Amino acid sequence: MSRSGISIKGTREGLVIFLDAGYDLEEWKQNLKRHLESARGFFQGARFLLHPRRELPAEQEKEIVELVSRYGLIYLGRKKVGTALATRTQPRPPAEANTHLYRSHVRAGQIVSAAENLVVVGDVHPGARVEAGGSVIVCGNLRGEVAAGKDGNPSAVIVAYRFAPLRLSIAGVSAPPPPSSLVMVKARLEGKSILLEPLFPHR
Repeated sequence: MSRSGISIKGTREGLVIFLDAGYDLEEWKQNLKRHLESARGFFQGARFLLHPRRELPAEQEKEIVELVSRYGLIYLGRKKVGTALATRTQPRPPAEANTHLYRSHVRAGQIVSAAENLVVVGDVHPGARVEAGGSVIVCGNLRGEVAAGKDGNPSAVIVAYRFAPLRLSIAGVSAPPPPSSLVMVKARLEGKSILLEPLFPHR
């Protein structure tokens, strides 16, 4: 459960907005507005599903959809999200590659390394480092150091729900950290520079 009553996950179908039980409509709306404004347009054009964790009357659903749609998102409907969908909330690395799944926070002083792709289901704290020969996907807050394609793989990418690394590099190419925390971002190599772009591009 999120402390704000709202959590947003990326899936192959689009974004899933979870509405936690224990919150009323106005709390959901206020916290959703805060989430979407902090994203600074990165969700614009993305499709979304609602997943209420308690009974949601049609009128309340309508108000939430109208609020989210004002930020440029496209409503797909309400859907119950079971285990099968929840396991797809991480962007998928290439199917042919071996992937190391790390289900925990990475705390200061820790280094988590993988020979190919690395998926971290948790936060990477300042003072921690994650690295992989392939891509690095962080299903949480990325605030430590990250290195993808460490063996010179230029097609590796870095993806995080909240992107605020202290240091980042892809295939040996380094880039300064973003000036502020970004939401749902992918970093990829373009020539000799690292390009940051929304995980769900505008449609």
